[in-house]
Amino acid sequence: MTNDLSPEKIKTYTTIGGTPFLDNGYTVFGEVIKGIEVIDKIAAVKKGVSDRPIEDVRMFVTVEEVSRKKITKEYGYVFPEEAIKP
Repeated sequence: MTNDLSPEKIKTYTTIGGTPFLDNGYTVFGEVIKGIEVIDKIAAVKKGVSDRPIEDVRMFVTVEEVSRKKITKEYGYVFPEEAIKP
C-alpha cells in the first residue's frame, strides 16, 4: 500500500468516503440502486473493537450485465452524463 494521498484521493475521501489505510485491500466504492434496506441492516449490526462487527457479515453477490437504458427504466437511476445532455 502506498501512503500517497494525492489531491484527487483527498477530494474523494472527503466528498464520497472511504478508508485510506484499506486501499488496495478492502475499500470498495459503489452505488446502491436497489436494496438499500440491506445496507441499513449491515450498518446496524453490533460492533466490537475497532468498529468491527461482532459476527462476520457475509455477502453473496451475483453480477449481471444490464444496459444503462434498462437500469434507468427499471430503477429510475439517471447516469450523471445522461442528466446533463442537452
